[in-house]
Amino acid sequence: MKKLLAIVLSLCYCFIAMAQVGTWRNYLAYHEVQNICKADNNLFVLASNGLYQYNLSDQSITTSDKVNCLSDTHITKIAWSNKAKRLIAVYENSNIDLIDTDGDIINISALYNKATTEDKTVTDISIDGVYAYLTTGFAIIKVNIQRAEISETYTKNNPEYPKDLTPYKDDYDAYISTVEHDKYSRPQFIDIAQNNGYPYLELRNCIHPCLVERTNNFIDNDVILGNEGKSLIVMTGPNMGGKSTLLRQVCVAAIIAQIGCYVPAKFCKMTIVDRIFTRIGASDKLIEGKSTFYIEMEETKNILENATINSLIIMDELGRGTSTRDGKVIAKT
Repeated sequence: MKKLLAIVLSLCYCFIAMAQVGTWRNYLAYHEVQNICKADNNLFVLASNGLYQYNLSDQSITTSDKVNCLSDTHITKIAWSNKAKRLIAVYENSNIDLIDTDGDIINISALYNKATTEDKTVTDISIDGVYAYLTTGFAIIKVNIQRAEISETYTKNNPEYPKDLTPYKDDYDAYISTVEHDKYSRPQFIDIAQNNGYPYLELRNCIHPCLVERTNNFIDNDVILGNEGKSLIVMTGPNMGGKSTLLRQVCVAAIIAQIGCYVPAKFCKMTIVDRIFTRIGASDKLIEGKSTFYIEMEETKNILENATINSLIIMDELGRGTSTRDGKVIAKT
């Protein structure tokens, strides 16, 4: 019994080992890159008021949020001090974090906790050595990034109030092409009422997600369903022309969009899909007296009985294996 168990475990281990093919990669759902700061061999990227770190050597990505390291949410400004070797991140509520490239974070909450009726919102950052000058509505705050403290607060009537500060210049132009994945876009959802009561799906330059990183020769596709009520597309083409791939990628794009991810297309606009029906491939159940054509008709019957106006349906060939005359009859009925 022990030998048998050992054999079973060995087989399971082999199957698990065989399944571990390829590597995981992050495709972040960040929209609108706002700032990029080069920090030695890393890039700190502020996008959609969230922060992530991109390693230029191995292209790895480290995300930062309140759950795993940050002190707050909704970052509005970032700047890197080459001398202090730290990033300063300012939040919408004027909270401040100092971030090292190894992930260590120091919070400076003095400005956030300051009781005042004046506007504490940080509108600009200037870097001078180890110091960061934060411009607010009531004063300029001088932060010693190296010592992680607020060194000085200059109100407007202070004779030492800095007047010629140079706004921080980030590395956006130099590295935007590195961090921005132009093959993905944020899906837009509309209500069915906005399209005169018809469901709508529009994909521009759509690519199958399994092929985005594997080839540069894939011809992207445009698909529009529901424009002026036209919700049916009949597609023809030669064998190995990509018809089945296109059908599948449309369904995958709809699923990806509705789970909250970016879509492998330059543009995606759609109404909500309640379910997806597919009639793909060829199979039979001869032991039950059901031919390939019989199975196809069963699957089609299920679609006709259960689909709604908001369902997405793909049918990859009907009447496979029948004669030309049979095919004409199917088409007419």
